[in-house]
Amino acid sequence: MPHRRSRLLGKSRDSLVKSLFDGEVSGRGIKRISQLPSTLFTKKTDPHFPVLAPVLCILEDGINYRLKSSEQLILACKSLLSVLKYSRIPGDLSIIDPVTEAASVSKAEKKAIIFREHGGLDLLILILLSFKLPDEEEEVTLHSNPDLHKKFESTVHVLKKILEALTRLCVVDAQCGGYLAESGRVLDYCFELITHKELYSPACDLIEHMFLARKDLLSLESIPNIRAQLSRIDEDKLASLCRVLAVSVSDLEDSEARATLVAQYRQKKSSGEKEENPTQVKNRDILLNTSSVVEKILHAACKLPLQPRYPTARSETDNWINFIDAVVTEGLNTMPHLSALNLEAAEPMDVDSPVSADSVSNPLTKRVDSIYMLSLLIAGSHRMAAQEKLSGLKLAPKLNDLFDQLVWRKQDQGHAAGHISRCNCSPEVILKIQFLRLVHNYCYHSAHKLTLLSNPEWREICMLSEEFDPEEFGEGVTKPDYSSLEESSLCGEGHGLLSKIIGVLRDEPVESVFRFWLCRAIESWLRGSCTPADQLFVIRRGLLQHITKVIVEGENSSENNRGYEDPSDSNGLPREVAQSSFDLLGEIIRFSQAGCIELDSRLDANFKVRCFFSVINSNLVDSNMFLRSVFLSLDHFMASPKTNEFQRAIFKNSKFFGPLLHIRRRVAYLASLISTVSVDTLTQENISCLNTVIILLMLAQRRDELPKCLEALSDPTYPTFRRSTRDSCSEPDPALVPPPPLVLSCLLQLLRFWKVHYKVGDQNSVSLEKTSKIQFSEWQMIVNQLIHPDRDNNSSLFHYLPERHCRNQILFDMEVA
Repeated sequence: MPHRRSRLLGKSRDSLVKSLFDGEVSGRGIKRISQLPSTLFTKKTDPHFPVLAPVLCILEDGINYRLKSSEQLILACKSLLSVLKYSRIPGDLSIIDPVTEAASVSKAEKKAIIFREHGGLDLLILILLSFKLPDEEEEVTLHSNPDLHKKFESTVHVLKKILEALTRLCVVDAQCGGYLAESGRVLDYCFELITHKELYSPACDLIEHMFLARKDLLSLESIPNIRAQLSRIDEDKLASLCRVLAVSVSDLEDSEARATLVAQYRQKKSSGEKEENPTQVKNRDILLNTSSVVEKILHAACKLPLQPRYPTARSETDNWINFIDAVVTEGLNTMPHLSALNLEAAEPMDVDSPVSADSVSNPLTKRVDSIYMLSLLIAGSHRMAAQEKLSGLKLAPKLNDLFDQLVWRKQDQGHAAGHISRCNCSPEVILKIQFLRLVHNYCYHSAHKLTLLSNPEWREICMLSEEFDPEEFGEGVTKPDYSSLEESSLCGEGHGLLSKIIGVLRDEPVESVFRFWLCRAIESWLRGSCTPADQLFVIRRGLLQHITKVIVEGENSSENNRGYEDPSDSNGLPREVAQSSFDLLGEIIRFSQAGCIELDSRLDANFKVRCFFSVINSNLVDSNMFLRSVFLSLDHFMASPKTNEFQRAIFKNSKFFGPLLHIRRRVAYLASLISTVSVDTLTQENISCLNTVIILLMLAQRRDELPKCLEALSDPTYPTFRRSTRDSCSEPDPALVPPPPLVLSCLLQLLRFWKVHYKVGDQNSVSLEKTSKIQFSEWQMIVNQLIHPDRDNNSSLFHYLPERHCRNQILFDMEVA
């Protein structure tokens, strides 16, 4: 036994406890901390050790005499927690000077490091693992034996304090979490403890720190009996555990080193990494297919009523902000009651005893964690299976009922002291954002998206679908089959969830923190297998009109305030609002003649068109998806035999669409989009600009204008590159476009990267096909044609590049870039 302890205890040569155990083995030297000379406990060179030495003494005694020293072990853990305490503790909402707080944390960290280096952490681990809790049958027997029951309660109390001490060590010393994570025995033991009522919470906290401290994802398969344990714990505990389990199915590689697509490509090529982490896939599979896990998480996420819910004229967020203000003002020692929320019509709640802000938000936190967990389960390679399972569990009707209890109102009051503007700290705000994120993931390329409709709305969609000709919508479009949809999976007889989200979006102010995810949720419903019936359904509810108005009025407000010295006073359209608005608008009008004509009717004045183009040109990365939809739709309508001359004349004479039919405007956008990105700056967000460029070139080839476009991009005298000839209404600023040779050179490198990034059959290439209605083989053909090193081919970039640029490009090998 002593030999095993010696191997378990600290790796540091200077570990005091390790030296003592080595003394026990060899029989030489000091064998107990109490035998150390008293001068060591007052050693001035190590001022923190005298405080920690008594704790180490008690823990050392606990190894051999734990059954007799429960009270001493508890005392030791309490002392350790007190020693490692720093200014801000969990639940403390007071404002502390950053310098004072940093110094306090630094002192606690030094003490934790000394404790770990001298073997204190190893002692805690040994004591923790030495306890064996009874199983369910033995626990029943304990209640009939008072002495055994008392001993059991004492053991639970000791374990609870040890877990709290280990968690505090992880908080103040980052290496403690990694050290514990390396020990699979500690993690396995903590998972055994989550089935016990009193030990569940501290064990869950420690598991979370160990998960986060790992450099790689933990395989849930490595935990003994994980499926049985997850099935056995109740709904409330599983909801709390979601914040831990979420780490096991999240992508932990989202670092700056992988921020660009080139960095990701290099890492995957060097390590042989697959698109999705295999451990992440297996963990998601365990959670999806373990009996009753998804059902319990779903019930925890959607159970009614929503608590706290305040059916008053004021928003929940305002009530929470007032409560936080009271906490900050009065301090933790005089914590206000829930009555401080001043809710005249609030549902009955126990306000007889003071409650901390942390405990008040706990039910909401569990709900948020559960909703977030469901969002993660729908992602990745299990997306379709997860969507089908959640549809069978009636996710949409349950979300629809929960939506009715969320309050969506403008927040007029400020934030708590010390919080930045537009802070999303309120649990109510986070709940709404995670709710919308779940709707987004559930609808993303989903065969079950119609479950967001009510029964009357579903019948309306069926009627609309009978009125359109699939040939008018684009290649590969067929009428949807609604026969397999069960009415019980829909959202009742009133308004469906989709209509309610559209209604909230129309009422939300531009500066609302919810606008981005409201737009994303609706866009996800439209994306993928979208039909004219789907688009007309949302147009009928005023969505296109609202989005157009937001873009025009946002830019008009910005123009009227451009005399301000402070740019923040110009009230321009926030970037996230511009991005989400343009993406949503692009989905509404793509291949939809009714949508395009409705948009044109809304841009019926020159100043509206000018404002609209101004927002597009100043947010080119964010608006490129909308531009892509415009160009695809225009060329489809103009070439379609189903389009009559009157309809063609509408687009030719349109103030907005008319200029975009001309090659000069398209070359201008080609040059500007190419200049917004480079191989070294490509990300998952801005690679859409490159795809829009490729679509413009494909459309030019279909119109036999590809050589003209490439020649224009190579000609420095072309109007695109001359400021004096710029049409300020509908063209980007040429000052932002590099000289022609550099534009073509950049495009060539981008296309070479595109060729290695997109593969036949992967998720990215399938998405390109679905959104553009263009076969991936045509994408590949135009890219191969453009990068072919044949200077005599006027469809190759090499034909237009100067010879010195051609030599440089031939040497450029994207495979090893």
